[in-house]
Amino acid sequence: MKIYHVGMMKSGTTFLQQILSSNQAALKKHGWSYPGNRLNQQHACYALCGEHIPWRFPAVPEALGKDLVQALRSAKTPNSVISAEALSCLSKQGIAHFIDKVGAPDRVVFTIRGLSSAIPSSWQQLIKGGASISYPGYFKQLRTQRGSLSGIWSNYAFGHAIALWSQVAPVDVVIVPTQGQKSDLSSLFFDACGMEFSDSFATDIESASSNISLSMELTEILRLINQLLKDDKSQSEAVRKYFLNKMAFPLAGKYRGTKITLPQRYCEQVNNWNNEELELLQRHADRVYGHMDDLSVTGQDMPELDEKMVLQSAATLISQYIAANVS
Repeated sequence: MKIYHVGMMKSGTTFLQQILSSNQAALKKHGWSYPGNRLNQQHACYALCGEHIPWRFPAVPEALGKDLVQALRSAKTPNSVISAEALSCLSKQGIAHFIDKVGAPDRVVFTIRGLSSAIPSSWQQLIKGGASISYPGYFKQLRTQRGSLSGIWSNYAFGHAIALWSQVAPVDVVIVPTQGQKSDLSSLFFDACGMEFSDSFATDIESASSNISLSMELTEILRLINQLLKDDKSQSEAVRKYFLNKMAFPLAGKYRGTKITLPQRYCEQVNNWNNEELELLQRHADRVYGHMDDLSVTGQDMPELDEKMVLQSAATLISQYIAANVS
């Protein structure tokens, strides 16, 4: 049995990959291999897929792709699983190219979140990566790109991605729970893969710093930094990393701010998009794990932030940072 876990983005993939990579020995005892010594097989997929990946990615040695192919062919276990979000964004041609290199899976597993939670999370991640687009500007971009499923939609149009992958193998869908414990997601994922869950598996995994959520205020501060330094990419990256790693992430959870949610004024539009994706999911998915209600669209009003409020938040954050780190 060969399983491809293809994401989508912002659907708990890093958490699941941490469980898989930290339990390789235990998985092997249960007849499963998770190849490589990295968190996931993302870079190997970069090497194998090349121009079929619709975003910029770091240069990677071709050997990573060859190593993955060899590891799958020489695996001494009856079952293998690979996990890479990059696979979720492939076109029909990209999927065919990847399968030609690696081979067809016996089953494909998707982990997905509804658009009302995925969209706010994706905008925040975009700002963390150096973008300076505003939240309203991001929604305008979503509307523009929806018809061609370009740009951000290559990462979040879960129904369309499921439809494409269902042409090569049965697709199981795991819906990320909106309530409960993080272990609930891992249990659903193990069920979808057909893995025998063991109490010996380590599932108490800390979140990667890149996945720590920022408040609206902190995200706007970072967006302002990106905007001010957009003409100097090297300096922008250095300042952004310092702000995130030395200030924002360490104080996350202690600094109370506005949670980034889906504004009410966008709910109707997002609900239409979400329903389009759900219709494709229901038509093409073989099995669904979790509750469909967790994919429903909800929104709430957030306060509009002006530059003065952002600067006040920045001053508060700096004061808290000094209090916590300077004696």
